[in-house]
Amino acid sequence: MAEILVRLTDRMGHLKGDPVWVNPDGAEWGWRESKEAWIAHGERAVDWPGQFVIVKMPGESVASLKFLLEGETMTVERDDPAIKRTTGGSVRVTHELDVRHRRRKLDIDSLPTNQTERNAMLRDGEITKIRTEVDTTLSIRERDTAAETDKFNRVLVRDPSITR
Repeated sequence: MAEILVRLTDRMGHLKGDPVWVNPDGAEWGWRESKEAWIAHGERAVDWPGQFVIVKMPGESVASLKFLLEGETMTVERDDPAIKRTTGGSVRVTHELDVRHRRRKLDIDSLPTNQTERNAMLRDGEITKIRTEVDTTLSIRERDTAAETDKFNRVLVRDPSITR
């Protein structure tokens, strides 16, 4: 069985539904990633922040799910800061910008098949699904370009010389 750590909220460059990591069954997750580890760390269950869910997938290997961790890059053009700093001139360079969100997302809202299962997933921080259930609910999706545009706009604020 493989376990996928999935982000439930947008934070620090990662978007809701981003697969963060894939581990084999029984792997130890961090205390902020797993409610079970949160409690073992000495925190109260009612204080669980619920920023992640662990999707347990029986019959799947870690290798078969590694494709979920593929990231995105975006090619942009910008002023070369080294040339600008040393000569005061401006030379445009092509730059590969690493986009922190994943190429694919897990549509975490469509994964639970009913409200009871959804409530349990949010309460416990985990859900168990077989691959056919994930595939039939179309839960693994390519990310749309809106996320890429959002990332570009955030970078543009820091460096107005960027163009696509």
